[in-house]
Amino acid sequence: TTTHHTVAIIQGNHAQSTKLDRKQWPDIIKTYLRLTEETLQKTPTQFVIWPETIIPALNLNNKQLLNQIQYLSHHYKTNIIFGTPSKLNQKYFNTVAVMTPTGLHAQHYHKIRLMPFGEYWPGKSILRQLGFGQLLPGADYSSGPTQQNALHIDNTIIGTGLCLESIYPWFYQKMKTQNPQFMLTLANNAWFGTSSGAEKHFQMSLFRAVENKNYFIQAANTGISAIISPKGIPIKQSKLNTQDTLTSTIYSSPSKSIYNTIGDIIVYIGFLVILVMMTPIIK
Repeated sequence: TTTHHTVAIIQGNHAQSTKLDRKQWPDIIKTYLRLTEETLQKTPTQFVIWPETIIPALNLNNKQLLNQIQYLSHHYKTNIIFGTPSKLNQKYFNTVAVMTPTGLHAQHYHKIRLMPFGEYWPGKSILRQLGFGQLLPGADYSSGPTQQNALHIDNTIIGTGLCLESIYPWFYQKMKTQNPQFMLTLANNAWFGTSSGAEKHFQMSLFRAVENKNYFIQAANTGISAIISPKGIPIKQSKLNTQDTLTSTIYSSPSKSIYNTIGDIIVYIGFLVILVMMTPIIK
């Protein structure tokens, strides 16, 4: 059976220097709250999606902020999905949290595939032993549980990732076994500035949609944000480095793609065919 969902992406468009300035945090939050309410006033929406790390603070410990988000969620009967740093058992995580009309959802997604030097320092313990510890950041992010746990919200299964996790085909392929209604990635592409990085990241999301025959949503702070069909066609797409909101109705289907069944084996077969075809040339 096919079901449908209404979704909205909020692209706040804040430069990385702005996000790292603690004095700017209240204005950043006001922007997301304002854009969200303006969107919900126009279009009743089941899921509102904010990008990765709305501000680099432990937002789940900020009762005032959570109350503001919950007001919107409760008043408009929507689920607000947002990215935030979090702390659990003395470890820090890059997290996706969800505010439901009845309060903060019990299930969180903690990023699994961390970015070296951005979210953790490889060989940090060795560098400390060599006396370079003072040159490194005080705390790294930790990886979440290795199981590909999709979020279960409002009787909907959502295949969830953060930022560059969407460049790995196997990451969402494994999550497909949980039969998600749709997939998403929350990103902060402000790090890329005006380079081609954001465009290349967006192109990876197009592939993830086609590979898994799922609608795929990319919500990025400075863009590119998009709602992508299972055929890899952007239904709604934002421009880079602009403030924008995107809304659409999306559909889910239990069918699986060939890639979901055989995975990367076709790639290995392709390499083997190329090698065989090149053998006469090598000789």
